[in-house]
Amino acid sequence: MSLVFLVMFYIDLFLPRAPVAVMEKLRDVGGEAVSVGALNLMVSVVLAVEVRDSRVLAGCTAVVAAFVVGLVAFWAWLAGRYGGDPLDPATAAAPRIGGSSELAGQPYVARLPI
Repeated sequence: MSLVFLVMFYIDLFLPRAPVAVMEKLRDVGGEAVSVGALNLMVSVVLAVEVRDSRVLAGCTAVVAAFVVGLVAFWAWLAGRYGGDPLDPATAAAPRIGGSSELAGQPYVARLPI
């Protein structure tokens, strides 16, 4: 569940061009349904029944590992799709400054003052 929050905070801070629906679905599906629902249910059942078979532990570990790998792959896809340097003209289509100044022809990206 902490990995879900890490990805959500990364999207919020470093991927401002990512759609808001991504954050909402990640919170709803990743944070609530998978983390709280499926993983906690799995751990509760295994601990309540006191399963002594080591194959059950391997299966539970595989489920958690599959979730982690899928989330990291989704994170990498999002960073590749919506990331990049906003000042790099190769990653973003920046409007051009017109006129005869020495800045004409150079990319211009509007930024907030810091």
